[in-house]
Amino acid sequence: DFLHQDYTPNINSLLIIKDLHSQQIIQIKFLVFDLYYQSGGSSCDFDYLKVSKTVSGTRKFCGEPANKPPLQRWYNFTVAGSTMEIKFKTNENPTVGKGFYFEYRGECTVSTQFRPALMV
Repeated sequence: DFLHQDYTPNINSLLIIKDLHSQQIIQIKFLVFDLYYQSGGSSCDFDYLKVSKTVSGTRKFCGEPANKPPLQRWYNFTVAGSTMEIKFKTNENPTVGKGFYFEYRGECTVSTQFRPALMV
């Protein structure tokens, strides 16, 4: 089960995956990942996707080459409590980057797709 804000393109958003149990493994696979990145700035200053409330802490993905996830690969996250959060932050620049599209799945759950992509 999940809750998320109604999504408007180029606006920050939050996806909360709820009704989980501690130590449950949630898998995320990116099908599209094209976020704005400005070279010379700090890592992931403008647009990023952050996964939190996991046993290993927070994981941040962005358009910077060192932090950009490979596509079509499942990432495993172990839940620390009863929810997991996926936050998208943007500088609201609609002319750069296509956005992202991912699937997630967990134990005994059906794979779900979430597509709050930046629409240019």
